[in-house]
Amino acid sequence: MYSAQNDKRAIDRAGQLAVYGHELPDGAIGCAISHQNAYQLIAELGNPAVILEDDARIPNLDNFENTVNLFFSSHKGEPAVLSLLPWNHKQPCSGMTVTTKSFMRLIGRTPLTVGYALTVNVAIELSKTNPGLKYAADWPPGQVAYISSIVGVITHGDLHSGSTIQHVKRDSRFNRVKRLLDTLFVDFWRYRKEFRSFPEYWNLRVTPSFTWRIDDFRGKRRLRKLVQ
Repeated sequence: MYSAQNDKRAIDRAGQLAVYGHELPDGAIGCAISHQNAYQLIAELGNPAVILEDDARIPNLDNFENTVNLFFSSHKGEPAVLSLLPWNHKQPCSGMTVTTKSFMRLIGRTPLTVGYALTVNVAIELSKTNPGLKYAADWPPGQVAYISSIVGVITHGDLHSGSTIQHVKRDSRFNRVKRLLDTLFVDFWRYRKEFRSFPEYWNLRVTPSFTWRIDDFRGKRRLRKLVQ
């Protein structure tokens, strides 16, 4: 487990503040370190892989293995990530057999890094993009295609197992509006030294909130069609 007192590696705290509006807590930094180490190992071995965090649960091993193998065979050579969580990650897996029809390529990124399959090209790409741990595990920037399995083959076990990552309390409406205005108009000038250009700032700070809403609409719609 990462501790700033015991680990003396250089952490880009200013970059974290610029990207997220706050410094990442120790739990989130430790999680990012673990994923970065995994990317480097996968890149060195040259094989696609599955990364599961300690709170991932596999209710049906056959369905899990079939889904992972299907993804690897259908996306070989692509820089692609497949999230193994259900789209509504607070609900248990439906137990449905996953096919390529249930795979949904996202406009943005997959939520959470509890469990996912990734190709070698992704490992090579992401192993180079977070040297100062400026970004959380989900996700450092990179030319990566994010895909959701929609129905999912793993369950997020936080409700039973706990999590080492501290959760931020939800702000009041006034604070949320203020934060939105700061994100849209103020923070670029406040942290402009941390960004090469305004488009880079926009892609990191603003775009994800829009793409998530679009993908959430698409994911829920796809899920309803699959369970009918």
